[in-house]
Amino acid sequence: GATFDIIKPLVEKGDMPNMASLMKNGVWGRLESTVPPLTPVAWTSISTGVNPGKHGIYDIMMYSREEHKVKFFSAAVRKVRPLWSILSDSGRSVGVMNVPMTYPPDEVNGFVISGMFTPNGVSNYIYPIEMKAEIEKKFGEYMIECNQTDNPSVYLKLILDMVDFRERVALYLMENQLWDFFFAVFVASDRVQHFFWKYLDPCHPEHSRYGDAIAKVYKRMDQALGKMIAMAGPDINVMMVSD
Repeated sequence: GATFDIIKPLVEKGDMPNMASLMKNGVWGRLESTVPPLTPVAWTSISTGVNPGKHGIYDIMMYSREEHKVKFFSAAVRKVRPLWSILSDSGRSVGVMNVPMTYPPDEVNGFVISGMFTPNGVSNYIYPIEMKAEIEKKFGEYMIECNQTDNPSVYLKLILDMVDFRERVALYLMENQLWDFFFAVFVASDRVQHFFWKYLDPCHPEHSRYGDAIAKVYKRMDQALGKMIAMAGPDINVMMVSD
C-alpha cells in the first residue's frame, strides 16, 4: 500500500533517491485498483493480469458450502495461473517473496515464499520445503508479518525491523538462487499507514512525536530498493506496483 501523496514530497526533498531515479529514468503514474479495492483481490489481479471475475477471489473471507463455515480465501481457489507459474513453465527461473494471497505456494522452477493471509502455524509456506531450513538456519524464524501492538514506538520499531529482515533475506536469495524473475513485496508501508496516518494531522496531540513515522518507513524501504536494484545488476527491468 503506497501512495504518491507520500512519495512525491519525499522525492522532492531528496529523501527517496532510489525512487527518484526510477521516476526520472522510467515512467510512473497512479494506477486504478480493482473492484472491490481489497488487498487479496488486487494482489491476485497483479499476479495474474485478470480481474476478479476471472480469477475468482472477491474478498478476504468466503463461505464454504462444503464445510458450512466462513473461511479465508486462498490461492487454492484461484481460477487462473499467476505470472510466475507461466514463466516457470516456459523454462524461466522465478523467485517470489511475500506476495499476498499466495498460500499454498505454487510449485515452480525456483521458489515461492507465501505472504499475507498465510494461516498461522503452518510450516508449508515455502516451496520447495527444503529452502525453509536453509533460511531459518541463516536468519532464524521467517517473518511473514510483524506483530502489532498498541504502543506506537514499539510498533514502529517492529515495522522497521520487518523491513530489515525482508531486505536481508531478499538480498541473500537474489545472490544465491538462480532467477530470471524476482518478485518481492514489502508490506511495511501499508502497515505504517494504517496505524500512523492520523499522526500526520498537525492538530493531533502527538503529531510532533509520530508525524514522521510514515516517512521513516518509506525512506527505509527506499534504501532496501536501492540495494536490491544494485544486487540485480544493470541489465534488469524494474517494475513497482501497489495495490
